[in-house]
Amino acid sequence: MGTMGIAPAQQETLLPGREEVRAVAVKVGQRGSLQTVWRSLSGLQDHQVLVQTLQLGIDATDRAVYEGNYGRPAAPDGSLVVGHEAVGRVIAVGRQVHALVAGMYVVPTVRRPCADPSCSPCRAGEPDYCRSGAYTERGLWGADGYLAEYFVEDAAYLVPLPPPLKALGILTEPASVVIKAMHQIDLFARRMRAWHPQRALVLGAGQIGLLATCFLRRRGWEVSVFDAVSEIDPKASLVQAIGARFLSADIYAVEQLPAVMGSPDLVVEATGVAPLAVEAAKAVGEDGVVLLLGVADQHQRFDLEAGALEKQLVLGNRIVCGSVSSSRGDFEEAIGWLSTVEAEHPGWLGSFIAKRIPLEEVAQAYRHQKGEIKRAVWLAD
Repeated sequence: MGTMGIAPAQQETLLPGREEVRAVAVKVGQRGSLQTVWRSLSGLQDHQVLVQTLQLGIDATDRAVYEGNYGRPAAPDGSLVVGHEAVGRVIAVGRQVHALVAGMYVVPTVRRPCADPSCSPCRAGEPDYCRSGAYTERGLWGADGYLAEYFVEDAAYLVPLPPPLKALGILTEPASVVIKAMHQIDLFARRMRAWHPQRALVLGAGQIGLLATCFLRRRGWEVSVFDAVSEIDPKASLVQAIGARFLSADIYAVEQLPAVMGSPDLVVEATGVAPLAVEAAKAVGEDGVVLLLGVADQHQRFDLEAGALEKQLVLGNRIVCGSVSSSRGDFEEAIGWLSTVEAEHPGWLGSFIAKRIPLEEVAQAYRHQKGEIKRAVWLAD
């Protein structure tokens, strides 16, 4: 038996009549170790909030934890309560919490700052730029996640969610990652007075690729999306529904794409396939930017003409950058952006969620099928 938060205390003030809540955990590094466990909740400190989990999204990183390929334990026994894309409802608040009240919907952020006093990003409230590498991430890296009936969290890490977005709130975290990455593109754009990007290539039609495509289309970019599924796949329809072009790997090789669509000013790599990341760097046009949002398996191997690639990048004034995680401000902006997208394209975001699995069948949520974008675990409401 473990705890979720500080040492157990005042349990009766949190959930009268209940000493423990159900959660879902793995033994990190062990495939097939997913199991339902019971956790005691901690007492509610003045700055904390008790939240009932309503839904939780499952993405590729969650599946890597499930398969034993990623993660860091939160407990000495090697266990980790999983889940990081959550939507919850406030049940109770500590005495110093004024911005949140019982009944509000919230989305928790994921990364927590390191303890290194010399890490200026973490001390400034931007742990997504942590320099020490000693951060933790709820449900992923050294800190229990949100796949539990209830959890306790500091109010500073809970972002209010408008009730109309309750069913779509699990997309806030991936949307926040895209928002942050696009702000980085804006910074790069300022390096040249005459850089007027118009054309983008997005590699991968998963949730990150589709959200990036939507973001760019709303800014007026011409966007093409390349994915391994066929042109009649539902992913292709989602791409086309927002005015972008879908290019299937059944028809085109990635090195052919610049000739098909024109030389892109921006390439967004959202597959985590290392050879595609390299081809993306080759495909981008003069003065262009390659944005890496997928995380490749470190064991991937392929031949690389490093000298030729470096020459191309240097002589073409090309930029290659990566982006991961996000801050509270990115979450807040993402929520506003999701509201706008839902108003402009009703049902488009909802189409991302292929299945909502009850907690009792939670393992099904991790069994991703080709063509699906994401699955979710339904806990309450």
